[in-house]
Amino acid sequence: MNINKIKKIIKENSNTLVIAVLSLMALIIGSFALGFLKALLIVSIIDIIIILTTIKAIPKFKKKESGNIKKEPRNSKQKTKVKKSSKKKMAKSKKKMIIKIIIIFIALCALTVIGIICAFFSSIIKNAPEFDPNKLYSQNSSILYTSTGKEFARLGSQMRENLKYDQIPEVLIDAIIATEDSRFFTHNGVDLPRFLKASIQQLLGIDAGGASTLTMQINKNQFTADATTGKAASTGLAGIKRKFTDVYMAVYKIEPHYSKEDILTFYVNAYYMGGGAYGVEQACLTYFGKNAKDINLAEAAMIAGLFQAPVSYDPYLNPEKTEKRRQTVLNLMERHGYITSEEKEIALKMNVEKIVKEKKTNDNSAYQGFIDTVVKEVYNDLKLDPYDVPMKIYTTLDIEKQDQLNKIMSGENFKWENEVVQAGVAILDSGTSAILAIGNGRNREGAKILNFATDIKNQIGSTAKPLYDYAPGIEYENWSPAKMFADEPYTYTNGPEVNNWDNKFRGLMTMRTALSNSWNIPAIKAFQQNDNANVKKFVTSLGLSPEIDSGKLHEAHAIGGYTGESPLTLANAYAAFANGGYYTKAYSYTKVVLDNNNETHEKKTDRKRVMSAETAYIICDLLKSTAPVALGKYANIGNVVYGAKTGTTNYDDATKRAFHYPDKAVRDL
Repeated sequence: MNINKIKKIIKENSNTLVIAVLSLMALIIGSFALGFLKALLIVSIIDIIIILTTIKAIPKFKKKESGNIKKEPRNSKQKTKVKKSSKKKMAKSKKKMIIKIIIIFIALCALTVIGIICAFFSSIIKNAPEFDPNKLYSQNSSILYTSTGKEFARLGSQMRENLKYDQIPEVLIDAIIATEDSRFFTHNGVDLPRFLKASIQQLLGIDAGGASTLTMQINKNQFTADATTGKAASTGLAGIKRKFTDVYMAVYKIEPHYSKEDILTFYVNAYYMGGGAYGVEQACLTYFGKNAKDINLAEAAMIAGLFQAPVSYDPYLNPEKTEKRRQTVLNLMERHGYITSEEKEIALKMNVEKIVKEKKTNDNSAYQGFIDTVVKEVYNDLKLDPYDVPMKIYTTLDIEKQDQLNKIMSGENFKWENEVVQAGVAILDSGTSAILAIGNGRNREGAKILNFATDIKNQIGSTAKPLYDYAPGIEYENWSPAKMFADEPYTYTNGPEVNNWDNKFRGLMTMRTALSNSWNIPAIKAFQQNDNANVKKFVTSLGLSPEIDSGKLHEAHAIGGYTGESPLTLANAYAAFANGGYYTKAYSYTKVVLDNNNETHEKKTDRKRVMSAETAYIICDLLKSTAPVALGKYANIGNVVYGAKTGTTNYDDATKRAFHYPDKAVRDL
């Protein structure tokens, strides 16, 4: 196509091109005034109207063409020729009009795409922060306060020892490069082949990883990750914008101004490495008890593996995951030629269990059970981890009660049967449901471990009887403590026999007697006499988690034979009896203040009536009668009025035989 033809096309479609250019200008101006999406919508509607108007003009043009035809010749052959000529002209005009529409559409699409790209990259450049390496190492602690405002713990306080480049061992550099960025020393901040491949695979719905270089990761870690959560956007428009900001910063703000050695030094010093350690040097001291310069291949592979997910691969929390990741690093080192297969095999034999030393007890150990409860609740409410995000947390901890509970759990103030018996304790203020103290287990150390007070779901035995049997009858059926039940041979509805714990029957008795002595048969009868829907409504309003089969609760709930509860959820349900029939979900903090912006989050509690005051009073009175029988030799606890109910779940005979348990062995008490 020569220049003259191009000029001719431009001349013929000058109006079309003007429309396209004006549309682009309107889009750019509108983006600043109204926002991109609104501007694009308005411009698109206007352009569609113009196109439709153009299409409507086609028939008129045909008529005009037809009207210009001179008087038809009488000769039929001439008439046919004129008609054919007219049709050709109309077809040609229609074709031109279609071409114009296509040109308008293509021009608009192209110009819109160009406009979007220009606006996008302009926004990236405009909003990109300056790279300041000093910001890589700033991190405050989260501070926890008791219910009286006294500080009792700090979380995430930095344990950090920074390295210089010549202190980083070559084996660790090799492990990091092989795992995270194999072309680190040759690219300019972006590994373009890897980046393009990952982008294409992501568009096809294939998980290809982020393709971030070490330089991009450093930038993401501090500058483009959310300042409050510490998390970086990875999906949608926010994820794309964050990724290209990392690219821009890596290429234009970091690589031109810092050497590869500087960048590696930033990398090994900046990251949280799990176990409360920040930076590689402190991680090596924490996990191996040695300086980074002294670590071997097996240890370097584990450290290099932590960068991807330091909490998930924390060897104290997830040793199996850590070992799997360590093996991946060794395989990558072999693939990229840093080690031989023989060296890899030797390093594989030195697994995580062998190379990681025992974790030291931290200063928070006396309150770790309560701390874990608070951290979990804050994360569930705010999606922020106090170990990663600095904040002040005002908790409900009663330090005196927690100290006394610790003495019980340790055996100082209570004689445990043996060192095998495990325990979980949750102490609540029955008036508010504030958690005052937590016993997360015996002879256990470490953060974020299984909490026997809050994380388990065990069968609750006879503690279910006030909840599932008698309270619903009082609430919905107007039963009194004097209601009579017959303790006699009995079966569940589907046939199996029900027995009392001593295999005896005692005939007619009142509800008070039945509950005080915890007889099973009256409890089953009470459950059956209640409307099943009422029982379900009652216990779920107390925060309990019954097993629901086809909309109904099975009869074993009557004596606590279901998946179960934790000490916390059970205490929370019982608190409603002592609180006059009001239920508030248990909570461990009242307020959180974020360090970075002083944003305050007050704990929202919902106090609701779940039973009448009369039902709550009667159950409390019944539990006062039950307490001396339930606690036996432990019942005399001074001049205190209290209610109590125990529950026991047993092993079946087959389990006792299989594990050689004595006859008196119980699963849960």
